[in-house]
Amino acid sequence: MEEDDMLDYTSDEERFSEDDWVEEPSTSSARKRSHDDVEADQDAYDDDEDDDGGDVDVEEELDHPASKRQRVDDDALVPGVITKTGEEIRARALQPMVENQRRDNGAQSGPSSETGGRRTRQPSPSPGRPDPYDATLPPPCDTWIQLRLQLFRFKGVYRIVRFPLNYTFAMLYRFLMYSFGWSGEHLHEFNVFSHVEMYKTRPGEIKKVVRPVPERPEANDPEAFWQWSLALRAQSDPIMRIIPWSACTERARGFDVEELTQVLESHAVSIGDIWNQIMMDNASKGECRNDEIAIKFVYDFGDEWEVHISIDRTKDGHYRFQGEPRDYPEVMVAKGAPPIEHARHDVPGDIAHKKKVSPLLFKPDNFARYVAGEVGSVSRTTELAIYNIEEERARHAAARQAES
Repeated sequence: MEEDDMLDYTSDEERFSEDDWVEEPSTSSARKRSHDDVEADQDAYDDDEDDDGGDVDVEEELDHPASKRQRVDDDALVPGVITKTGEEIRARALQPMVENQRRDNGAQSGPSSETGGRRTRQPSPSPGRPDPYDATLPPPCDTWIQLRLQLFRFKGVYRIVRFPLNYTFAMLYRFLMYSFGWSGEHLHEFNVFSHVEMYKTRPGEIKKVVRPVPERPEANDPEAFWQWSLALRAQSDPIMRIIPWSACTERARGFDVEELTQVLESHAVSIGDIWNQIMMDNASKGECRNDEIAIKFVYDFGDEWEVHISIDRTKDGHYRFQGEPRDYPEVMVAKGAPPIEHARHDVPGDIAHKKKVSPLLFKPDNFARYVAGEVGSVSRTTELAIYNIEEERARHAAARQAES
């Protein structure tokens, strides 16, 4: 894909992050990417990965809590509450969300309609309640950002994707389920961090988070000392937690007594709100550059599958693009797939980084079909499979009939 000169965003009155916008050709080149183009992109990233870190350690994959059920991620604990595990506090604070999410997931099988030229299925949320899994794709957007979706502790399982900046976190959640083959049957949340440091030998993984703390004030100023102590405690806390809307949103906010972590609803926050082209308007409000902002997406608070989401630069150093408006994400690279989601034990041959990815993942219109409930995705023993839901139902029905 050819890249023209970067657009010039400069101002004496506003601070911008890196000027990395690249204008793409006006033709629908993304829709015309051949299989060879995809393979070339994959190979290029393979070369980069080999240079950075060598082979994948398979033992690290087997060390995931989905197998051992032991690890507790301190970053996942709700600030201000001392508890034995993050799972316990989440279960207590967010239990009302379980039924809400399951009801919403079930509602997606409702009647379909035409919305903005894109066929979608319309859930039926409760009156006055926004739908956290809105099945309506956003309006076409002419600006996109390239992100890396890295499955934590599984070095060889990741996606490189260009998202429209107007994609909400509700839609980003849908894409994560689609691209990693998860069912969406469990709770989830996005934790946004500023001042992150990434691993150099483990691309896409967050190494640590250290927010700056002001100098310690004089002890004779109780209010200043209290504010300083709160900032000290919040050094590694997320600056923002994004969750689906539910009746327990306010209850969840109550655990952040000092309100150092802002709790927002996934349908009301877009990708552009996090990595804004104007540095003063990004998630850190100008405290750090876009490269220093990353997200930990947590899915299933029992197994705690974790995807780290961060900016991914091209070899030319660009990560933002402009061109013909579109409403779909463009998958540039996809490697591996998670272990089988609901397996109760290790499955022979289920090696995450060796799994093949269905070519259908690279078809631009396929995500719209997934949102519409026409296709599904699942991580199987040797592949990430994308299948036609009606055909799959017919196949199972025929198999049951044959058995009877």
